[in-house]
Amino acid sequence: MTFKNYDEFVGLLETCNFKVAEADFSKPVETPFIAYFKDEDKNVYADGKVIFTLYSKIDIELYTDRTDHASEEKFAEWLNSNNLIWKKTNRAWIAAEKMCVSYYEVRVDYKI
Repeated sequence: MTFKNYDEFVGLLETCNFKVAEADFSKPVETPFIAYFKDEDKNVYADGKVIFTLYSKIDIELYTDRTDHASEEKFAEWLNSNNLIWKKTNRAWIAAEKMCVSYYEVRVDYKI
């Protein structure tokens, strides 16, 4: 799937049926929820400047109150149903927060 811009991707991500925020929420929310970060852009340069961005790498974190295979599967199905290029990179337990986090990388391609 290709997007006009990053904001169009964010609009799609907001339809995934989880609470979603870029970086963090302004106040605590109940799990499960998603935080996302724009990590990297692949740009094309000419004459010493960026002329367009081919794609962005987005880091997505799915937070749950325990290992939650159902939420992970639901999110994976959503990613696949929207034809996104993704991989799950890790899962970790955050003892201080008593939460589990699953890490995903999503490649967002842009229309040229």
